[in-house]
Amino acid sequence: MAQISSYPLLTPQLGDSILGSNTVDTAGNTVLGNPTVQYSLSSIKSVVDQVFVQQLTSGSLVAAQDATAAATSITFGALQDLGNVKLEANGTLTIKTIGTYYITLDYIYGQRTATANVTTILFNVLQNGAQLGNTTSIRFQDNNISQGTSVSIPIMVTTILPNTVYNFQLAETDTGAQLVRLTNGVAGFANSSCAAITISKLT
Repeated sequence: MAQISSYPLLTPQLGDSILGSNTVDTAGNTVLGNPTVQYSLSSIKSVVDQVFVQQLTSGSLVAAQDATAAATSITFGALQDLGNVKLEANGTLTIKTIGTYYITLDYIYGQRTATANVTTILFNVLQNGAQLGNTTSIRFQDNNISQGTSVSIPIMVTTILPNTVYNFQLAETDTGAQLVRLTNGVAGFANSSCAAITISKLT
């Protein structure tokens, strides 16, 4: 077989094909043997041209959500049941359609008591009941953040099964922490939610 550099150099067309190694199938499963296959440039372009399209955004309207020593579910507002995703009032998220999703969690945390406790507030994500990724932890002296401090947690997930379930939790190591809704009182600006979620799908 001649060296690749000896072949003619042409301008590629979308109908042309190139060789590649098939390592993962359409369900995300590993392909044994990594067979050599053809990929059309048109199909490669479709993959490269994918963008994230927002599926859902929601924020909790409650004044506060308390953290406790045990894991506590975080809620993000009223029920929304849309094409690819379903967010329940109890905070449970169901991703109904397989694919790659970008989830952004925005929390505002602050003090519940006037004492000067040093506490750590913890956030995690469960996928079908098992923790996904790392725990996000923030340590603070609660009487120094009475006005609330924001934290944003981005998550990228690829679901290979329909109806994958996610839950979002918080906890604390001492007393004093909670998620708080900030009321700004400025015309044209909505109040800040104590917990908000935005979900986008790669399409």
